[in-house]
Amino acid sequence: MGFFDGKDKKKIEKEMAEKDRMDKLRKLMDREQLSVPKKERVIARPRDYTDFLKEVRQKPQTYFERIALRAEVLGIKPSEKTEKSLQKDIDDAYMVTSARGVYALSIIALLILMIFSFAYLASGYIIQPAPTKENAVIMVGDFDELVKSTRSTAGTKEKLDFAKQTLQSAKQALQDKRYERAISYSWEGRALLGVNGKPDFLGFFIFFLSSIFAWYFVLTYPASRSRVLTMKMGSDSILCVLYMIIYMRGSPNLEGALKFASENLRGPLSWDLKKLLWGINLGTYSNADAALGQYLERWKERNPPFSEALNLLRGSAVQAERRDELFDETLSVILDGTRERAKRFIGNLRMPIMLIHAMGILLPVMGLVLFPIVVIFLAKSIKPEYLFIMYDIALPAFLWIIINKTLEAQPSTFSQPDISLAKGVPRLGKFFLSGKETPVWPVALAVFLPLFLLGLYALLTTGVETSLSLALPLSFGLSAAVYGILDSYQKTKVRQDIRRIEEEFSVALFQLGNQLSTGVPIESAMSRSVEGLKGMKVADLFTTTTANMTKFGYTFERAMFDKDVGSVWYYPSALIRSVLSVIAEAGKKGMQTASVAMVTISRYLKGLHTLKEDLEEILGDTISSMKFLSVFLAPLVSGITVTMAMVIIQILTQFGVQYNDILNTGASVSAPQQLLVLPWCQGSGGCSVPITAGAFQMVVGLYMIETVALLAYFLNRLQNGEDEIGLRETMGTTLIFGIIVYIVSWGISSLVFGSTIAPLLVPIGGK
Repeated sequence: MGFFDGKDKKKIEKEMAEKDRMDKLRKLMDREQLSVPKKERVIARPRDYTDFLKEVRQKPQTYFERIALRAEVLGIKPSEKTEKSLQKDIDDAYMVTSARGVYALSIIALLILMIFSFAYLASGYIIQPAPTKENAVIMVGDFDELVKSTRSTAGTKEKLDFAKQTLQSAKQALQDKRYERAISYSWEGRALLGVNGKPDFLGFFIFFLSSIFAWYFVLTYPASRSRVLTMKMGSDSILCVLYMIIYMRGSPNLEGALKFASENLRGPLSWDLKKLLWGINLGTYSNADAALGQYLERWKERNPPFSEALNLLRGSAVQAERRDELFDETLSVILDGTRERAKRFIGNLRMPIMLIHAMGILLPVMGLVLFPIVVIFLAKSIKPEYLFIMYDIALPAFLWIIINKTLEAQPSTFSQPDISLAKGVPRLGKFFLSGKETPVWPVALAVFLPLFLLGLYALLTTGVETSLSLALPLSFGLSAAVYGILDSYQKTKVRQDIRRIEEEFSVALFQLGNQLSTGVPIESAMSRSVEGLKGMKVADLFTTTTANMTKFGYTFERAMFDKDVGSVWYYPSALIRSVLSVIAEAGKKGMQTASVAMVTISRYLKGLHTLKEDLEEILGDTISSMKFLSVFLAPLVSGITVTMAMVIIQILTQFGVQYNDILNTGASVSAPQQLLVLPWCQGSGGCSVPITAGAFQMVVGLYMIETVALLAYFLNRLQNGEDEIGLRETMGTTLIFGIIVYIVSWGISSLVFGSTIAPLLVPIGGK
């Protein structure tokens, strides 16, 4: 009895130790809900769990997260509903911050910008404008109008007489080019008549709106990040289902399928699957079926095909007699569902694209053409800053909002091939130069600085050639294009090779499976398959594997996965490696089992390839129209428009010079002539256009660069989803072609219209 008592005692002690270990791990999991402790301390953790925490970013990574964490100390508490919604978005986005911190930060941003906007408005009452010619002309002109519009009464006669004397002093100071004195006289004279200062209500309105926008941006940033991650997860959802099916064909175990998918995926969907696995290990979920049952609820609205596919996989784990049928149905569900969602999305794109075309190009261009004409009647109300704010800030922001709202409804398609496993590929932000990894930004900066300084010189210097004004927008456009192209072209080539190999892999796998089904040895089967794969890159995979088996006597598995000479390491495709690992595992049960696995998996891969082609066909017309819009139409229309507007500005400038000469000679101007010119030439400063042709060129050039960049972003999202390499490539090539079209259209139209208008300007001058 003592022997059994001792054995039972050891067993009980072992069970208690195991229970104690599990309790500690569970407490650790509860404590590490992706939050940052107030004080750093050493905590004993399982190594795998520590790696997981590092992967999902245990500590805040962005300035937004850090500032929001600090803002939490203010104790500003949102409503319960808002806090719950914010925290859900924060968790979904894997952000390390809190709902109260984000809410407090949004209030801080709102208050700071509101205080600034009211301070800016108040400054107009107490701070005189800068002593420039333009400000002096406007101030004296406004003072002149105020004096003329003020009625002389018994109570105001003395003040009005003194104001008229002050006005004469201001005009004289303006004529003597003493601009600071002219502004000072006008300021004092306006105050004498009861008009204090000159507040900028438009500037106040812009800053006030900016404060509301900043509040909204901060408050919705976690939701925006959550949508971005959800899009990335959706792009991997098809591969996730495929990996689980491939694994479960050989071993119908849900937990093992989750582990296999999480190891072969990259990014946020992999994090989600690893969280489920840790929840299973720590007892948060009773088993993998319960974990998946809760997880698929998250996708019922966001990605119904993915949710339904996961549910079918749950059923396949317990329905052995229908397992193969359920696997086929699962893949069909997610492929057909993705195809139908893409069709609906494209059908709903017509209105947003029309809105982008109208609000981003047509209406703004019409405004640019009319701008010089509007200047004639509202010269004193129109400032160059307003044109810059409208076209280079407000319109791009509006386009950005429309594009992002449109893309929120974009269905998940396919993630781009992962190139992190490829050898000899530079990291993001770097490229290989003479075999060395070199940062891209110094090259882009070398392009930016000379053009920017030249454009700045043209902007600040009068009498400079208008063509030099192109340098400022070109500095932004060309530097961004150079950065995008240098950062992507080496990586894009590797990714294209991977994509080509993956497309050929289904054919190669099917041929190998058919050869094995005849009962021939694996070496002979691979050699025969190579004969039918001539001209394909994937044929080299079979050739290398066969050589490893014959030369070194390796098994099929070692010939592919040996750390030194394994053939799979020459093909940096996560999809190919994961499929071959499953086939190698099936091969341990016999080559007939491996043959069936190869033929079945090749059918799955063929279905994926067919869906990719269908999606490219569905998106084809939309992508072609967006390319035409961004590469050709937007730059072409902008180039022609800026030429027409600049010609009008030159005519108005010449007219102003001649009209001022007439006034200086003392000649009288008839009433009809005054009716035409007075709205434009009121005041003591004579006739002057408030914006030069060069400044107008810069505003339109920047608007064109921003519009083309936004359209390139939209185009990349349609084609590649959330893909940084694709974005750089699309942005770089689109900007290069857009800039070329803009310069050519501007140059040709300038030659045509400029040569026609130039002779007409001579008679106006009377020369």
